[in-house]
Amino acid sequence: MWSLLSIIPVIVGISVTFNVIKAMRKGREFKSRAVRVMGMVVDLKWSYVGSNQVAMPVFNYHTREGHPMQATETVGTNPPRFRPGRPVVVLYDPHEPYKAHLEGLQGAATLLQGVALVLGPLFALGGLLSLAATLLG
Repeated sequence: MWSLLSIIPVIVGISVTFNVIKAMRKGREFKSRAVRVMGMVVDLKWSYVGSNQVAMPVFNYHTREGHPMQATETVGTNPPRFRPGRPVVVLYDPHEPYKAHLEGLQGAATLLQGVALVLGPLFALGGLLSLAATLLG
């Protein structure tokens, strides 16, 4: 029974580590092809992340070809970092121009990814040590 419970943190730790690496790779790919344009925050979308409420900016921008677009940032903050009416720098994917992010918010996501990249393997290692202790003890 205890050995089965020791496997859970190993699976969770490996899964977290794999997903963080995948997300970091996608972020680097996005940044490498992103086009930078000016935009404007038009609204805030409040959402819950766990028990915390965060504001995610809704922003308008035009592609280099002149097409009007609107997107909602996937990273939220509380208190809000951006207010409606504020000009912002937008990064968008020229192949999928509806996929856009505000410049400057990637730092918060990168910090969380870094923490998860450390904690994921530690969690897996803890599970492995627990499993070894159970099997050898």
